[in-house]
Amino acid sequence: MRLLPEFYAHLNPMPFEAAVQMEKDLAEDLRRAGCTVTGGH
Repeated sequence: MRLLPEFYAHLNPMPFEAAVQMEKDLAEDLRRAGCTVTGGH
């Protein structure tokens, strides 16, 4: 197994504030999809 840089290369570098917001948005999207999410501040 390996990481696929084409899926995340456009995100680097990412400012800390943007990363925090992206984490919140992703956590909320996953919750809406029925997943249990811990964290996602």
